[in-house]
Amino acid sequence: MASYFEEEDLYYKYEVLEKVWTENLWYNHRARHGRAKDYFRNFARNHPGFEMTIVRIYDGTRHPTVTTKQYRMMKRELEEKTGIKLPEIDRPTNVKDPTNVIVERRRYSNQDQMDAHFREIINERNEINAKARQDAAEHTRKLRQALTKNKEMKFLCFDLEVYDRDWNTMLEIGYVEFTLKEGDRPEYFHAVVNDKIRNRKGFDNKEKFKFGTTVRMPLKDAGEELKRAIAGSDALVTHSGHNDERYLAENGIVIENKPLFDTQVLGLNLLPTGPKKPTTWSLKRILEETHILHDESILHNAGNDAHYTMMAFKALVKRAMPSTRF
Repeated sequence: MASYFEEEDLYYKYEVLEKVWTENLWYNHRARHGRAKDYFRNFARNHPGFEMTIVRIYDGTRHPTVTTKQYRMMKRELEEKTGIKLPEIDRPTNVKDPTNVIVERRRYSNQDQMDAHFREIINERNEINAKARQDAAEHTRKLRQALTKNKEMKFLCFDLEVYDRDWNTMLEIGYVEFTLKEGDRPEYFHAVVNDKIRNRKGFDNKEKFKFGTTVRMPLKDAGEELKRAIAGSDALVTHSGHNDERYLAENGIVIENKPLFDTQVLGLNLLPTGPKKPTTWSLKRILEETHILHDESILHNAGNDAHYTMMAFKALVKRAMPSTRF
């Protein structure tokens, strides 16, 4: 995966390394699990002066991370300590994404110092997550209010695919127009607006649109199609859309002032919570939690993602308003 990025842009969350590797050993090599726990419990003690990079991600939470070089060192050390081949971590944080910001680099001279700093970050994160849950409850209330006023709302669910090395470069636009009326047929649109650039393997599926025909057109023309669809809708739907309006605006496409419902935010309020449940719901996790059949190999196609976001939205509406018939 790193070959598709500049390695200096990739950072690995320390807590993710600890969780993934210790859980892997617990379930598959339980006799070696204690060695991994000891490795992380005494990490700063055995690596005095180790420098971590603190990254703030899109939701405002801070996370201790390690560089790609440090990640490889840690993986090698723990494999030597346990005698077990550990899985790769496949979702590093890319600081080229403008929503991920390096806020400081911190060296830990001893274990107590590292533990204290981690507690500070976790306490701050808990406060941010609590506020996010309050916001998600309000988001759900607004959805109920809107649908109570108009059960026949016309929704436009859209998704964008951008270049993973330059978030200002649009590659695909996909959307689906739909209502919640039983039997109503959605209308799909999928446009490739840049055929010359490809994203990394597994994240470039522009040829795999499953719900219609892909068109190829300039970004300006696809933007006009999107504007027309927005104008004909009552509300917009997206997943993790905190960047979408900015991406569109930077490419000359301004969204009208319409209600926008985000399945990631709704999921935080309407899906189960607990220590084993995420505080940030990916589209894939929502589809799994709501038992929606999906083909994971065709995700990261703007048209397909728009379809699956629509399906997730419908499932979340049923949870928000279980006694309402549309």
